[in-house]
Amino acid sequence: MEILRKDPRFLTVSKLCEKLWSQGYQALLAGGCVRDGLLGVTPHDFDIATNATPDQVEALFEKTVAVGKSFGVIVVVTDGQEIEIATFRKDGGYQDGRRPDSVDFSSADEDAKRRDFTINGLFYDIAKDKVIDYVEGVSDLQKKQIVAIGDPEKRFAEDHLRLLRAIRFTSQLDFQIESKTMVAIQKMQASVNTVSKERVHQELLKLMQGKASLMALKILFDSGVLQSLLEDEKLKWVDPRSYFEPSVQEAEQLWSLWWLWIQEMRQRPFTVAELDSVLIEFRLSRQQMSFVKKTVGLSQDYKAIGKSSLGVILNKLQDSAFRFTFNRFQASWKIVPLDLWQQVQVKLKQYEVSFPKPVLQASDLPVSVKGAAIGAALQLAYEAQLEDKVTDKESALKLVLESNGSAG
Repeated sequence: MEILRKDPRFLTVSKLCEKLWSQGYQALLAGGCVRDGLLGVTPHDFDIATNATPDQVEALFEKTVAVGKSFGVIVVVTDGQEIEIATFRKDGGYQDGRRPDSVDFSSADEDAKRRDFTINGLFYDIAKDKVIDYVEGVSDLQKKQIVAIGDPEKRFAEDHLRLLRAIRFTSQLDFQIESKTMVAIQKMQASVNTVSKERVHQELLKLMQGKASLMALKILFDSGVLQSLLEDEKLKWVDPRSYFEPSVQEAEQLWSLWWLWIQEMRQRPFTVAELDSVLIEFRLSRQQMSFVKKTVGLSQDYKAIGKSSLGVILNKLQDSAFRFTFNRFQASWKIVPLDLWQQVQVKLKQYEVSFPKPVLQASDLPVSVKGAAIGAALQLAYEAQLEDKVTDKESALKLVLESNGSAG
């Protein structure tokens, strides 16, 4: 577990464990940080599990936050860090498919057996430098497989979010789902609709960011979870490689690719109302919604983009959503001729630092140009400027007036 011990946060975690030990309590690292340590991956965070009760943890440390005290979870704030300390527990029934109705504080082995997947049910004893494995999680890590602890159907019935978590882990870790666990996911896929869309949003984004996202998307489809999420059983499989690629991208871009892919699977475009509704439902931010709506709208009219002039394309490329969509479509479907694409690239290199400011302003136009005609005139002049057809105010104004004259 060298990677854990080299982590700058490890010293703080060790001090918390030592304080618990000094009072006669157990203290073990638990869950994801142990899994990541065995995989040689820097953990997202460190969690401690203990037989000390939440009241005892609060009494022992100076600054605490009772984020989930009823479930045995206390956050200790120290050294500028927030570390979760959770009491070993076993869960009562799950009526809402998300959280236990009650918990009883218990032992480490019972705590391990109430967790979701074997690879997340591991403990690590810092003092003995020893992994404690009650659920054969180490073996499943070596086999690179996601296995539900105990009865898979029971695990998924307890918490419906686990259906998505299982598939998300395949993406992040490049693991396969064990057969019995997979059968349970397929059988219970409709349960995913009881999960809040905010949590769905978080899981899907992590899935799309994973190193094996293409495989995970296929599992999402084959299991029926995707169809249940979108309440559309008629989705047709489309190879996501036309949309997703193994590279780091911003959330806005990933969501755009996701909805472009879903639109293709639906075999019909989204209406504006449909897209608005689904983006709100999936809890996208305003920035993400704006980006997605632009890209999906552009995708539905990509032929018009292909017929655009150099100046029109360059002007629109100042918008990040247009640039993203244009580059994706050109790479996949060659929407503009090669010579025009090359001209665009030359110009973009020229404007690498910034696009030029317009040489023509509204105040330069004659009073006869009014209303919407002002914007149209300025756009015409600027697009001609980007093509080097006009280079100063006089030539831009001449172009606008000649255009207005011919229009009249």
